[in-house]
Amino acid sequence: MPVEVTKPGLQSPEGEELELYTLTNSSGLELKILSFGATITSLVIPVGNSKRNIVLGYQDLKGYTEDNPAYLGNSVGRVAGRIKKGKFTLDNVTYQLVCNNGDAHLHGGKKGFSKLNWSLKSMGDSSVVLAVTSPDGDQGYPGEVKAEVSYALKNLSLSIIYSATSNKDTPINLVNHAYFNLSGDGDILDHILQLRADKRALLDDSSSPTGEIVSVSDTPYDFRKPCVIGARIAPLQSSLKKGYDDVLCLDCRGEMMICGSLRDPEGKLCMTVETDQPAVVLYTGNYLSKPHTGVCLETQNLPNAINIPSFPSCVLRPGQEYIAKTKWSFSYES
Repeated sequence: MPVEVTKPGLQSPEGEELELYTLTNSSGLELKILSFGATITSLVIPVGNSKRNIVLGYQDLKGYTEDNPAYLGNSVGRVAGRIKKGKFTLDNVTYQLVCNNGDAHLHGGKKGFSKLNWSLKSMGDSSVVLAVTSPDGDQGYPGEVKAEVSYALKNLSLSIIYSATSNKDTPINLVNHAYFNLSGDGDILDHILQLRADKRALLDDSSSPTGEIVSVSDTPYDFRKPCVIGARIAPLQSSLKKGYDDVLCLDCRGEMMICGSLRDPEGKLCMTVETDQPAVVLYTGNYLSKPHTGVCLETQNLPNAINIPSFPSCVLRPGQEYIAKTKWSFSYES
């Protein structure tokens, strides 16, 4: 179906006029994307004889441009996750990035991709491609990066593909930061989660991976069998994290694979997640204004990979193309 393009009467902080893209298909999916941050503002799913928005968002679109500290629905980058002390060395040059999360660099800095107005590159049948350019030195990163994101609906699935090129060696790690609530309201602690992750990355006090990878066996992080999210969260709620904010390791090897699923408390609505990325960041919305009302399943490279040689490389070099794929598929049993 054709993409509907509207102008919601909003501007970016730089005065650029924003656009809202509405994608629909014959299966009943409806996706709304705001050009600012290439942001998913709603994702409506058919459930029996009704429909349900299953992602968190602002009722007033101004919320996305004014702050959005939780990155609701944003495309985040250049590098998603934390880079410890905002510093890395690449090709014998040390770079100091803008730190925006204590002494760490988070989700691309103070003006990462989530704070930029992406332009429309193309539209297709229930699909849209948005693009953004980040200049050399942006937030401290080397190289001019040209990035794109493709959103496409097919049947009861949404496919998201990020791509990027650079004219200098630079780290890259792009992901969408949607918060899911398959019930449409309430908290997500009674949602049922399964992840094909045998191991997790240990985090330091700044929530940056240390480089050590450990088994999830006999820990609250073991979701290899379906488990209610809140069943083992109590020890984590008493910590500084206030819940799950953890990096679980996948075995995708660069090929698309089903890495997990999320079900509503009744087990009727199910979302299956596929990706070609080596990790998923599980975040239970611990610092939302209403904590635990959404859960993020951020399929990406391991955070802080630029500082940990044993992690899969996040370096994008001239002549290469970075590609990261994720697919969310939905089913409903009445």
